[in-house]
Amino acid sequence: MPLVLYAAAVRDPVAVALLDRQANEVVRYIAAATVRLGLGDGEFDMVLSGSLVAEERSPTVIRVRERRATAMPRARAVVCTTPQSGTCHRFREPARQLKGVAPPRWS
Repeated sequence: MPLVLYAAAVRDPVAVALLDRQANEVVRYIAAATVRLGLGDGEFDMVLSGSLVAEERSPTVIRVRERRATAMPRARAVVCTTPQSGTCHRFREPARQLKGVAPPRWS
C-alpha cells in the first residue's frame, strides 16, 4: 500500500491534500475526455486502476466517486483490482478495437 494512504489514514494534512488533488484531477481528466469523445451526459464506466485505487474503500476511490456524482452523474466508477479480474477483462476487447484510431488532439 502506498505510504500516502497510510499518512492520510492518520489525517496527515499533506497526504489528505494530495489525495484530494488527485481525485480532482482524475475527475477533471475524465470529464474532459467525455467531451472530446462526444459522450455528453450519457452513461459510461470510468475504470479506475492503480495502487491508489486498489480497492473499493480506498480514499481515492471514495473521493473520485463523490466528485463524479457532481461532474458526471450518470458515469459509474468501476475499480479494476487486477488486470486479470473480470472487471478489467470486459474492457479489454473494446480497447483493442480502438487500436489504429488516431487519438484526440489535446490543445
